[in-house]
Amino acid sequence: MIRCAAWALAFSAFALFSVRQVRSEVTVIDLSRDFQVGNLENPGAKFIEESIVSEIPQTRRLLVLERGKIVADYSRQDVDPDEVFILWSAQKSIDSLLFGLAIDFGNLTLDETLGDVFPDEALWVDDADAEYKKSVTMFELLTMTSGLVANYKSVDCCYDKETTTNPDYCPECGDEPGKDLKEAISFLTPDATRGEWNYVDSTILYSYIITARTGMSPRELMASTVFPALGINNDEIGWRTNSDGMDVVTWGMYLNAHQMAKFGQLILQNGLSALDREIISPGYITDCTSKQVEIDGDGYYGVWWYGFWWYTYSGQTVGNKEVGDYFCAIGAQSQYICVHPELERVLVRQSDCEWWGCDGDVDPERIDVVLFEASTSFGNEESTTTTATTSRAVTEITTAGESTNATATTITTVTISTSSKVQS
Repeated sequence: MIRCAAWALAFSAFALFSVRQVRSEVTVIDLSRDFQVGNLENPGAKFIEESIVSEIPQTRRLLVLERGKIVADYSRQDVDPDEVFILWSAQKSIDSLLFGLAIDFGNLTLDETLGDVFPDEALWVDDADAEYKKSVTMFELLTMTSGLVANYKSVDCCYDKETTTNPDYCPECGDEPGKDLKEAISFLTPDATRGEWNYVDSTILYSYIITARTGMSPRELMASTVFPALGINNDEIGWRTNSDGMDVVTWGMYLNAHQMAKFGQLILQNGLSALDREIISPGYITDCTSKQVEIDGDGYYGVWWYGFWWYTYSGQTVGNKEVGDYFCAIGAQSQYICVHPELERVLVRQSDCEWWGCDGDVDPERIDVVLFEASTSFGNEESTTTTATTSRAVTEITTAGESTNATATTITTVTISTSSKVQS
């Protein structure tokens, strides 16, 4: 078991680079610093104001990055731009990084089972499905193909409006997916088809897996590795816990829009928080956002897929125009972090809609597609790098100074490995 000091030592030394196959070129910025702001008077930003938020008044924040710069930044008049807001299930995609850290440092593998992680038989006593659960692998948990489903005992106040901005409101919400490890295990039951995608909306079992294998809670692990690299102050976010003091993964995190965008940009940069710092191995990021399992394509999404707690879209259209491949973290009430590698865009949306939808004529679930259509211009499309067949040019924008002129930036290119951790 690796403790905090050992993690910090390993983290500071972890920066490996080699040739890899990648999706596209990308601009790498130093995520420990504030985002640069581009020209916000652009067609895409005006489109957001005139055609999206005017139709969907429940939109609290809508932020777009292109090539590492803010090119659209909407905040509703009654919303503090820096206020943290609940991510709901969009947090799952961020939580996937916790497993990436544990895997990268050799504390966990994708083929290990719950029985491997929790060998104490006292945890499984009186569980009629113990043998089934003990056989479930980390890969199955990350792709939601384990056949396990959540066995709810709903806490009504969890869905009150105040819950969305106040992590301390209704503390019993944290116990809903399990007040301790034994209850977290019993919270999941094998009532779906194993090998097929079946959404598990809530469980705190993942938190106990991370703690068992790293010696740190999810928040401690993030605070010692990811948060500093992204310029996020651990004291300024919110994170619900259960009665056991365990952080609630899957839906209990509170971030502001810029903090959400930092995670989206980290994924776009394939795990690099700066040109010389790798937080998560690019191979794991590739696995997270690749097509691991198909999701039922009924409805306007067409065919869509699931990676490691990331939704992956392919062949989406706006009218008769293709928008390419992209991936999203999605939470209830329309919380989104979406990443389009080819356009180098990151979209963040915070909303206080009703539980499963917003008012308005514009379908909120299609906003991500509209903004990722290539003809939607944010005035920051100029490119200064070249690509190769099997590698990607990585561009670093020097963030010292206030200039947003791309010709004034310092350009450096490297190639980095993206070997998948999934065995074919």
